[in-house]
Amino acid sequence: MTADGSSPGIACPPFSGVVDKADIVANAYDLSINKYKKTEYVAESYPPPSEILAEVAELEKQIIAGISELRRKVKDIRFIQ
Repeated sequence: MTADGSSPGIACPPFSGVVDKADIVANAYDLSINKYKKTEYVAESYPPPSEILAEVAELEKQIIAGISELRRKVKDIRFIQ
């Protein structure tokens, strides 16, 4: 088995792999993928809630302005017809 968990000469799709029998026996023959798949967690950072809420408020203002403009255009169309 190589360092990345694959066996030399055996092509495996990214969602599969080869596991040593000793690992399977050590896990009481539990074949759940999570027992053998190496998962790396990456910490993500997000802006503070106050910034997110400020962006949402700005988007809400833009949406309201767009709806108002759309209503005005619909009224103009009714008078033309």
